[in-house]
Amino acid sequence: MLSMLKKFVKKNRYIENTARNLRNIRPLTKRLSSHFWDYYALLNETQYYEPQYIQELQFELLKNTLKHAYLNSKFYRNLYDKYGVKISQIQSFEDFRSQIPIVDKSLLKNAGGLTIKVPDMYKITTSGTSGAPFQFYGDRESREKELAAIYHQWSRANFTPDFYRIEMRGFQIEPIAEYPDLNLTRFSIVNMNDNMEQMVNYINEKEIAYFHGYPSAIAKFAKLLNESSLKLISPIKGVLLASENMYEWQIKEIEDYLNPEKIIAHYGNSEQVALGAWCETNRSYHFLPLYGYVEKGLNNELIGTGFLNKTTPFIRYRMNDLVLDWTEEVCPQCGRGYTPVIKQIGGRLEDYLIDEKSELIPPAVVTFPFKNLNVMKEVQVFQIINKNIILRYTIQNSYDREKLKIDKNQLTIGFKTMLGESIDIFFEEVVEITLTDACKFKWIISEAHQK
Repeated sequence: MLSMLKKFVKKNRYIENTARNLRNIRPLTKRLSSHFWDYYALLNETQYYEPQYIQELQFELLKNTLKHAYLNSKFYRNLYDKYGVKISQIQSFEDFRSQIPIVDKSLLKNAGGLTIKVPDMYKITTSGTSGAPFQFYGDRESREKELAAIYHQWSRANFTPDFYRIEMRGFQIEPIAEYPDLNLTRFSIVNMNDNMEQMVNYINEKEIAYFHGYPSAIAKFAKLLNESSLKLISPIKGVLLASENMYEWQIKEIEDYLNPEKIIAHYGNSEQVALGAWCETNRSYHFLPLYGYVEKGLNNELIGTGFLNKTTPFIRYRMNDLVLDWTEEVCPQCGRGYTPVIKQIGGRLEDYLIDEKSELIPPAVVTFPFKNLNVMKEVQVFQIINKNIILRYTIQNSYDREKLKIDKNQLTIGFKTMLGESIDIFFEEVVEITLTDACKFKWIISEAHQK
């Protein structure tokens, strides 16, 4: 009954707004549990500890995570027994790296016995950059600790949990959507050009000083602001970037046209495996040792073990992101005991799609129509000319044709909503997706161009 009520509320925007306003009677800082505040305090207190002491704390968390997974997850117990792993014999980081096998999304996606049931668990669906949905479970405690860790990093831009922010990420139709219970207002990044005056007036009226979201979206807002006659009245104290690879030209546009006091970029993932952010003195990612343990694998791949998610453990998980300029040395400028410090996270440089108004649509937005597909396994997006999208897909071995129709309808609606009704959507069923010469999956292939 409660789940049905929640679904009804979410489908009705007016009711949802009313519910959020009622919830906001009690401020966000009062609604956050001890999980948030205890972890937030721990991170703030330990950040300047000696690296050796922080590493000792990190190794204890690593051992606890490993033991928890072995005792409670049938998948990990079977995996480690197969490899002859003795948990009690893992006495150092070197032991961990040499004896614990690496896992990846393809292995965990269909793994039986992976989930560990805990109170307040919930399903997470992520498309990532492969176009293939991945579902797993999280829990309330890990979600609140995740938020605490993000706010801890944002404090480098003098942001505190009670501050309000503009969010430019995710997909929504309406130009402005308020979420007072979360201390944020979300701007649509799809039709931004048509809504700039409304957005700028909103920021000026509310005197909001922080932006959070995709680098491409905030850079686009900054550029449109510069090209218009509109002005922001109050100074921007911080721009908080996340969820995308970023480029120097985007940072330059944000700096030139928004002139923020601080820019903080952070790297993270839905699996809660690794979290790092720029410090306030330079643009290097300082990873949180009490959040997870990260390694540099073959070909500079980022491999991580998360400490927060007790429901779905990710241990030595390959994240398919590449790291550059890795160092185990503590940052001499900020002095935090955080290692490693990574100058750049390369990732996979994907193309943007072009909508019917010739506006750029970033890859992170393109993932949204793919969630909760029924029978499609992988989808590759082609935009050969501006008005055409070809979706090349593979299907499961046995499937229902009616469910395939549902998938096609969902993607058609999603892409037309995102790119415009004039965009034509075509489907092509293939046995397998062709890889690049480097044997990599290229999710978006675009030859379209801005007019």
